[in-house]
Amino acid sequence: SREEQLFLEPGDKRVRNYVVAIAEETIRKYPGFAGLHLDYIRYPAAVPFMPGSRFIPQGLYYGYTKPNLEAFKKAAGLDPKTMAKTFDNTKRWDDWHRTSVTNAVAEISRTTKARQPGLIISCTVVPSLERTYYVTAQDWNKWLREGLIDYIVPMNYSEDSYLVELNSAAITNLAPEKKVHMGLGPYLLEKKPAEIQTQIKAVKKTSPQ
Repeated sequence: SREEQLFLEPGDKRVRNYVVAIAEETIRKYPGFAGLHLDYIRYPAAVPFMPGSRFIPQGLYYGYTKPNLEAFKKAAGLDPKTMAKTFDNTKRWDDWHRTSVTNAVAEISRTTKARQPGLIISCTVVPSLERTYYVTAQDWNKWLREGLIDYIVPMNYSEDSYLVELNSAAITNLAPEKKVHMGLGPYLLEKKPAEIQTQIKAVKKTSPQ
């Protein structure tokens, strides 16, 4: 099923301009802000999960708004609706999604930091490396290494404590030092308080912030 909410298309320049304007207005009106947190700066997390757009017949994929299709056709010379579903073609379409989200993050970062140098910017990200790369199109490692953001907040929410530990280890192994503030999901474990402690200990083992 789709996430039960509306998403704006990051591949549409009008959307990026709109979101950037909101961020800039916020910093302009409230100059005392120490930081800006970007939540839902991504594509929807489709279910069933697919490893890229070449598996469209098996699941859901996003980005088929008219402006986004036209922009991709102009840039790549391909129509995602009719192009052959080869690895190279679908990778270019998937890369377009990642680039579109990255452009949104970059434009927000540059605009707000130009107005307020020293502003700290963080982003909520999906914890699974494969899903964040293929589905939500959040190339957060690139964002961190290029200085577009200052740290990430992975949504490491699960009732499975071993999975929480695996996600935490993978993320902190990849991310630059002290760039991760791990998020846990205690709301999933209201009747299992001991399991929350297990997850906290597991996350501390991987040494994120």
